[in-house]
Amino acid sequence: MGSYFRGMSQQEWKNALPRLRRRLDREIESIFKFSYDALCDDDKDLFLHIACIFNDQLIEKVEEHLSNSFVDVAQGVHVLTEKSLISINWGYIEVHNLLEQFGREIVRKQSVCQPWQRNFLVNSRDLCEVLSDDTIEDRRSVIGI
Repeated sequence: MGSYFRGMSQQEWKNALPRLRRRLDREIESIFKFSYDALCDDDKDLFLHIACIFNDQLIEKVEEHLSNSFVDVAQGVHVLTEKSLISINWGYIEVHNLLEQFGREIVRKQSVCQPWQRNFLVNSRDLCEVLSDDTIEDRRSVIGI
């Protein structure tokens, strides 16, 4: 993110921050994507679980919840920490808000027009659509809300 702000004045920084909170800059997203794409499929999946559901949760609880879905959660968490995609502070897993946004965007792109086909529902509008639409028959792909 430092390279994004390089050459900008302090006022330009202040103007850019609200936009970055709402939407990822392409340059920042490409850096995140590079780290994400270097992961194995299990670690990618673990990152999405953490970014979409388990951010700011106790590491023990996360490992307990995910132990049936992943072979070695502790090793996956270690890999994600080494790649700086997550951090562990005071026993809690933390995902920076831009990385959380990045993970949620990956999930959104799984099915842009049919949110019930995504693994996670993280947007309240999509959640309401899926839960209130009686015509949707196949909601089985949703893992978490």
